[in-house]
Amino acid sequence: MSRTYPKPDKRVVNGELDPLRIVDGQARRRLHQVARYLAAYWPAPFPVRLRICRMDRPDDGIGDTYRPAGANHLVIRIHSGLQTAYAIDTLLHEWAHAATWPASVRHQELLERVQGHHDATWKAVHGDILEAWEDGDADMDSFDW
Repeated sequence: MSRTYPKPDKRVVNGELDPLRIVDGQARRRLHQVARYLAAYWPAPFPVRLRICRMDRPDDGIGDTYRPAGANHLVIRIHSGLQTAYAIDTLLHEWAHAATWPASVRHQELLERVQGHHDATWKAVHGDILEAWEDGDADMDSFDW
């Protein structure tokens, strides 16, 4: 007679369910809520789609922003294994990339070759986002979105 054992729950930390990981709908909704807030105050040149997914390859990192070939939108990917607070920080970082994304793919390639991903424009926008989030009321205001 064989026994079936339940798979260990990766959400369990020290014997208790970790409420901070993005494994439930509430945390996902919070990230989408923050994205709507960011879109209203720091619009990107293209519509932005937020994907919360596993990013398992070593070169994936914990988040990225890209424009799919031939698409008229940007995609921000956030690793689903992050705690909610880290996922929001990653979203703020990636949103600065989306907000400063050039309209031309050729322009984007030139910028990356010459200045890298974090040029002066990106740093200014990221600084504005962080200042509003940490020093202002953006964290609380975003709950209305």
